Amino acid sequence: MRTEIIRKYSKTERMFPNISRVAILSFLVSLILFSFMTGAVIISTTHNETLQKEQFILEKSLRIEETLSKLFYKTEILAALVRHGEGDIQDFEGIAALIVDDPAILNILIAPGGVVSNVYSVYGDESLLLGHDFFSESGGNLEAIKAVESGEFVMAGPFVARQGYVVLAGRLPVYLDAEKTDFWGLVSVTLRFPEALDNAELGRLRTQGYEYELWRINPDTGERQVLDSNLENANPNVHYVEKEILFLNAEWHLRLLAARSWYNHPEVIILIIAGVFISVLVSYIIQSNH
Repeated sequence: MRTEIIRKYSKTERMFPNISRVAILSFLVSLILFSFMTGAVIISTTHNETLQKEQFILEKSLRIEETLSKLFYKTEILAALVRHGEGDIQDFEGIAALIVDDPAILNILIAPGGVVSNVYSVYGDESLLLGHDFFSESGGNLEAIKAVESGEFVMAGPFVARQGYVVLAGRLPVYLDAEKTDFWGLVSVTLRFPEALDNAELGRLRTQGYEYELWRINPDTGERQVLDSNLENANPNVHYVEKEILFLNAEWHLRLLAARSWYNHPEVIILIIAGVFISVLVSYIIQSNH
């Protein structure tokens, strides 16, 4: 080892004959010291970023669940109104106007026996949906069937609706008795997507220095489907954190990664430049005093 170091010094001396061995040694020691310091800063920065990503991804996952739950809760309101009216909602249009209080809601509807009898939307005429049978062979809906079979709320989508919008749809079976034996029909809330996630404020992640991707495995194709993303300019090699979001019958994944790599952080660049400069300065001072 000692012989190897001596050889390196000898080689350096041949390249820079006017620089003393002490100056060269001082330069190398200073450079190694600052390399360790830079490495420590990089490790600390990376660790802090990972902790911050885990915090943000947990927060956003909860916000997604909270946002969708609040919007789909409208189905519970519709179901309560149906049960209160013993199978009928008086003044559906007036009540629906009060229920639809978010621009992400495309429409709400009721379907006695699975056939749409009333529909309301602030985005225009939805009368084409009237008479639609969720259980017919031509217009059947797998989620509607699943809802009846399970007796629970089922979410469908995202998919392209008849109106041309990408939507999420929530189907809730309604029973007129507590034992859930007297099936009345379905109530449904359809949300525009990804507008339904606006209150989750995923877009703010970019201003905080992070990129995101929300994805799932499409149950119809078995392929990976990106639901929402701002990854157009992200470095694919950057380390990311991912969390599974289990919401009702859906299984989504939220991926979060830093918009810049560790070598883009100004403190790291400054430390590298300072390390080289100080190492040269130390070497110069020692050489001048040698």
